[in-house]
Amino acid sequence: MLTFPVCLPTREPFPLMRRTGRTLAKLAYRYASGPDHVVAPVAAAARFPIHREIYNLRWALRHLPTVVFAELNRRLKHVTLPILQQSLDDESLAAYDAIPGRWLRPPELLRAFQQDEQFGWRRVAGANPVTIECLDNLDQLHDRLPALDEAAFHQCVGQRLSLRDEIAAHRLFLADYRSLSESLSPQSARNPRDSRFREKYLPAPVVCLRETHLQDGQPPSLVPVALTVDQPGSAPNPLYTPQSPDLWQLGKYYAEVADNNWHFGVAHLYRCHYVMEAYTLAARRCLSERHPVHVLLAPHLRFTLAANFVAGHYFRQRGALYDTMYAGTLIESRALMSLSARKRESVLSILPDRDLTQRRMQTALAYYPWREDALAWQALIQRFVEQFLHAFYPSIDDVYRDSELIDFCQELIDPSCANLPGLFSGSVPASLDELALALTLALYCAGPGHSAQHFTMIDHYVYAPSGCEAAYAPPPASPAQATPARYRQTLPSPVQALENFYQVEIGHFRYDCFGDYREYPLGVLPEAAPAVADLQTSLRALAAAIDTREQAAPKNRRYGYLHPSLVTNSVNI
Repeated sequence: MLTFPVCLPTREPFPLMRRTGRTLAKLAYRYASGPDHVVAPVAAAARFPIHREIYNLRWALRHLPTVVFAELNRRLKHVTLPILQQSLDDESLAAYDAIPGRWLRPPELLRAFQQDEQFGWRRVAGANPVTIECLDNLDQLHDRLPALDEAAFHQCVGQRLSLRDEIAAHRLFLADYRSLSESLSPQSARNPRDSRFREKYLPAPVVCLRETHLQDGQPPSLVPVALTVDQPGSAPNPLYTPQSPDLWQLGKYYAEVADNNWHFGVAHLYRCHYVMEAYTLAARRCLSERHPVHVLLAPHLRFTLAANFVAGHYFRQRGALYDTMYAGTLIESRALMSLSARKRESVLSILPDRDLTQRRMQTALAYYPWREDALAWQALIQRFVEQFLHAFYPSIDDVYRDSELIDFCQELIDPSCANLPGLFSGSVPASLDELALALTLALYCAGPGHSAQHFTMIDHYVYAPSGCEAAYAPPPASPAQATPARYRQTLPSPVQALENFYQVEIGHFRYDCFGDYREYPLGVLPEAAPAVADLQTSLRALAAAIDTREQAAPKNRRYGYLHPSLVTNSVNI
């Protein structure tokens, strides 16, 4: 509901009161700095008024049953799992089947984790669909997977196919987790890969995947061809191939662990939670609540600081969740976040069209539903933002006359504040299109960007044998050591897997749906009404298109996570 008039600063009847409000907001909302800023240069809040950002009673009561049932299951299984494990042999995975409660059951496709097709499907439709890249020349492959020559490739695929021809046909892909290796803290020059020798093992693999040819009317699949568990230059670092099934299964598990850690530190927390923390701080500090751009952003900033307050606690506390759950040390998990910010020339590369271009995935792969849905979301959000802006700013000169908006834009790119580089070609937007793109990024990251990263975890990170947050044994010294018992030893204990399951289970909560603005001033702002109506029409059309696709898709090839009914307005959890 609209309880206050929305207006630009140039039309403010009480300018002194408005300026005073902004001054107080900058005192109330502070950026972290100094030794306590453990994920620098990623923007984070040092202080904010918790009563304005915390979850409301409606949120808490709706989420309470999820937490209660999850906690009851956790307590019960803490007692029963060790007893069950004692009755099982060294190879059995039955204890992991007993972890879920009645409310949340892992999907059946996770039980098929040994199938190469399912491993490949998770690279494009799992919790982290934004890692693989299409190869466009042979040097790219040989630089990162030097052991995969023509002879090895023929053995892996069981056919006399040419590497060069497959690359030319855009059928070869890499998933390279180099940034995990860069985040590691070496103990010494003689032991540069120290995670081989500690309780938890953090791999940094390179995985080659291939899109199969169309055969007998069956659609092509994406399957892994070969992988190394570590980066080039590590030793030992043999090539894992399907010719040694037990070794191959271990190699794929290490790849899943790497994917899980990269998803945690980069794709989910940095690109969604902390990019939105930067937008939230800048908006709260620089824009009056009566400013139209604040009204536009408000539904998409809700609860973000409260959710990230919990994440910030885990990043600071040794022995807490991030230190115990993930494969890297707490310092390494922080470094993964920090490196993600330092290496990014433009935060706009998170947008689907730019991300796909960087990975050369604009048209590669016959079936990549995340790509089609994410591009559709970006287009409809950008159109909505442009329509909204034009209702208040007929030209870029009107933007330049808006002191609050200019302050907001400058703070977004300021390295000592929000630190979102590359949003604008200069210190302020050069055009309305540049401003619209910066706001499109905010709405995309808060809504479909985060939903595609968060809610997929509820399905894909709840069955330890298909992939977990850490490996608890290093790669075997010889293929003979790769046995089903060794695979079981590499998994977390059932009790640790239960703890991981619990953390995912309590995250299964959606507060609202993207574009539903009935609780917000945006929903009744007259100037925004045409843009909101057009947005909701576009969302209905996208929902219908996804419904049609999903009805025709095989059960093991469905991807409904970006259906508008499942995408939230904000990073609400």
